[in-house]
Amino acid sequence: MYKRIIYPGPVRENEIILVTGSVYGADISSFIKSLSEGIKADGYTVTIGSPGAVRSHCQSDQFGNPADWDMNYDVVLVDFGEYLGNQNFRHGLLSSLEITRTVFITPVAENSVTEKVFLPHEQQAQKEVMDYLEECLPKPITLARPSLSRMSSSERMISETNNEILLALESGVQPDQELINKRNNWKSSRVIDQIPKLERRIW
Repeated sequence: MYKRIIYPGPVRENEIILVTGSVYGADISSFIKSLSEGIKADGYTVTIGSPGAVRSHCQSDQFGNPADWDMNYDVVLVDFGEYLGNQNFRHGLLSSLEITRTVFITPVAENSVTEKVFLPHEQQAQKEVMDYLEECLPKPITLARPSLSRMSSSERMISETNNEILLALESGVQPDQELINKRNNWKSSRVIDQIPKLERRIW
């Protein structure tokens, strides 16, 4: 099964990375899962931990009190859910974990014109967000674009036609060949993982 990948920047062993943001919790969980795939692709072991009870949209491997998590991984990604200001999160206060880096998902990190250019007002907005976060969250902090983990149009097409394929197979009917051909074309047009990794490091 295809997995969306977000590649990190340089990673050290024993990193504990807080991933949060001003977006909905399901979007944070999806981002964290994609980031974990990128870390695995770089050859590290990784686990995702979230405090509190299991949530339906959560991609975490471990739940509850962080003191009870298995920390025998190169990298631990921490999902505290949506950021609520200061050191408050949707799923509690920042714990005693020794966070080594924060990734903050925010629309402010998106570019209006092109990925290579930030307009002056966008640069100013990012500075204001960063100034606030540096007073509250563990540094270094990276601002990440929500669109990094958003499906491309071809991925949406494949996802939306999965039920048609499954229904045909469950009914003992050969799926429509034209639909299969279209899905193969959509798969070949997904170029996100054909771009050199170094161009897509988020820190």
